[in-house]
Amino acid sequence: ALLAYLALEHSHAHSRDSLIGLLWPDAPVDKARLSLRVNLSNLRKRLQGVAGDALLRVTPLDIQWVADACYLDTVEFSRCLRSGDRHEHRRDELCDRCAPAFSRAVALYRGTFLDGLYLVQCQTYDEWLFMHRERFRLQVLDALEKLTAFHLRCGEGQQALAYARKELELDPLREQAHLQIMRLHLAQ
Repeated sequence: ALLAYLALEHSHAHSRDSLIGLLWPDAPVDKARLSLRVNLSNLRKRLQGVAGDALLRVTPLDIQWVADACYLDTVEFSRCLRSGDRHEHRRDELCDRCAPAFSRAVALYRGTFLDGLYLVQCQTYDEWLFMHRERFRLQVLDALEKLTAFHLRCGEGQQALAYARKELELDPLREQAHLQIMRLHLAQ
């Protein structure tokens, strides 16, 4: 949980007190500080084989994940989706230049973010996790819808159908995906 939070929230340093409040909200302060120190020490030991202390910037007051120290699929996912905003075209449509990046983003999405991770009595962390799970899910659904429409416009029915079906796997009640599948079958 600590690793996931620091990695995803890498844009700024986090005070030790804020991390304690997030991960050990009901623990006595001394015990929570000890828990943070122990977990941070364990995390640093486990990361030594990857890049050692280059992944974390640790001070007596705060801790920060060093974003450029290693590859994060969440960062790549967001970068791919932002790539469509960098050139001129209708915002709700993909073009030949941005469709491959959206395909890459969709391929990076392998299911619910941190599926199976739940912390007992950490409501703030659970809310943070739910927010990011939902954001990633909605972003991939939007990307799938745009990819389906793009391949449909290009006359690539099988690829469009594959993306629409993937969309329905993630959200069986998604009306737009059902509509796109009906259009694809009608076109065939």
